[in-house]
Amino acid sequence: MLASSIIVEGTGSVASMRFRLNQPQIVYETFEGEVLAINLDSGTYYSIPGMSAKVWGWLIDGVPVESVRRAMLASCIGDGPTIEADLRSFVHRLETEKLIAPIEDASDAEEPQIAVPAPTPYTPLTIDGFTDMQDLLLLDPIHDVEQEGWPLVRNPENKRDS
Repeated sequence: MLASSIIVEGTGSVASMRFRLNQPQIVYETFEGEVLAINLDSGTYYSIPGMSAKVWGWLIDGVPVESVRRAMLASCIGDGPTIEADLRSFVHRLETEKLIAPIEDASDAEEPQIAVPAPTPYTPLTIDGFTDMQDLLLLDPIHDVEQEGWPLVRNPENKRDS
């Protein structure tokens, strides 16, 4: 089930959904409050800045969507329904891009705690995907090898004609 369904308070299935990083195909690093995530299967990379990076961190730490919603409403000065709709769209996009995956059975796991930041004006959650480096990111000189191994040193007598 994609989390694009309506998020409501309580213990509904979407509200209690928890996610994890979709490993091993997704890797990421955080630089000065911005997440750079790379899908190693597609070669697409993503920029996730500001509050979006905080929400990303909460989600991949397994914080239930409902807890993320409450933290956002407590820490963002803005229109509640707009914030909630934005969160739905953001989670849906992360799932659609296969950056996160649902935790199938998190019922017994302890819920991670969120350190709610001081209230600030709300800025929309954003994720920007880039495909301009796909060819380069999909190159894998370590694993894309011939049976002889890598690096393949060619015999000078067997050079191909240019």
